[in-house]
Amino acid sequence: MGRWREGDMRRLLAVLLMVLVVGSGVQAQEGNQQIVSHVEWSADGERILVTLEQGGLYVIDPNTQTVLSEIPGSITGPIEDAALQPGGNLFATVERFTGLKIWNIETGAFVYSNADLVFSWQVDWSPNGEQVVTGNTYSLSVRDAMGNPLFAVSSTIDDIPRVAFSPNGRLLALGYTYRLEVYDLALRQSVASHIVSGFRNSIQWSADGTMILAAAIDALREGRLYNILVIDPMTGERLRTYSGFPNELTSARWSPDETQIVATSIDGNVYLVEAASGAITSIFSSDFPIRSAAWSPYGGQIAIGVPQSSDAEIAGRADDAFAAVPVQIIVPDPSIERLNAIAAACDAPVSLSTDMADYIAQIEALPADGIPPACAADLLAVARALEGE
Repeated sequence: MGRWREGDMRRLLAVLLMVLVVGSGVQAQEGNQQIVSHVEWSADGERILVTLEQGGLYVIDPNTQTVLSEIPGSITGPIEDAALQPGGNLFATVERFTGLKIWNIETGAFVYSNADLVFSWQVDWSPNGEQVVTGNTYSLSVRDAMGNPLFAVSSTIDDIPRVAFSPNGRLLALGYTYRLEVYDLALRQSVASHIVSGFRNSIQWSADGTMILAAAIDALREGRLYNILVIDPMTGERLRTYSGFPNELTSARWSPDETQIVATSIDGNVYLVEAASGAITSIFSSDFPIRSAAWSPYGGQIAIGVPQSSDAEIAGRADDAFAAVPVQIIVPDPSIERLNAIAAACDAPVSLSTDMADYIAQIEALPADGIPPACAADLLAVARALEGE
């Protein structure tokens, strides 16, 4: 027998991994475990995208508590990750063996599909919505909004990078298994590369582009530590470490004002972390693994990807009628301080009162263009949670 070529070995590896994934997927379905792979709240607050690891997705209206559209798994295939186009009507999904798909959120129709991008793990849009990047085992593919290839960034065979556009759209953060790299899209070259210990399950830029938030696993001689890290992308320095989590974290996301962090865990717990003090509070628990949670535009609510059938213990849950949709919407911090912060963020012309019924009436009486609808929705959600206490 002749020597195996690299392409042959890759194809064999793909077949073996497919057998393992399909087998595990069957077991998950037999146990009726619909694992939610991604949850994302649109910037205008009008939609929440919910995708399933085993296949299928929902687009829901959090304000009217209605399902706007649903695409079954027979059409989507399994979904590893997804992303909404900023300011547009598209969204992208990726799956390990069926590649990248771009959809129209209004019609549910395909805009683009490429099954050649195997081992796709993460997808992200540029802030202007003009480019989409997918992270694969062998390379990173940058395409325009219609899926046309622009260029690729070479990777290594054993790395599966996490990817994230910087807020100005010029840089890409690449979270490899053992290093963090910053790639300049204009220069088409890496401008920073650092050995950063710990496998990263998610990465997110700060709003000013000076920091990166990561859910990480540190493997030590004494055992594994599950942390949230704040990293300087240009030096690799750990600026902050939030520790004390009992199990692997699947994601960590800053609140819109970056004063809080929501973290999800493989054991079904969701945590709220105060960025300044590092205080950790459990705000949700489930008997299902949780991979994703998303903040509302003004940080008053959190959408958590979890099946409704789970026996969940919920703190500060908002009213919710998505009986068949695997998402829970909660108010993580029903406090006067949070109300003040939201009102200040959108310059709401209301007078804070300890009488929440009066405060709610003030918000509801505002003209339609008084404040952004997303801000009004967050103010109402927090005020109603306080009223119910």
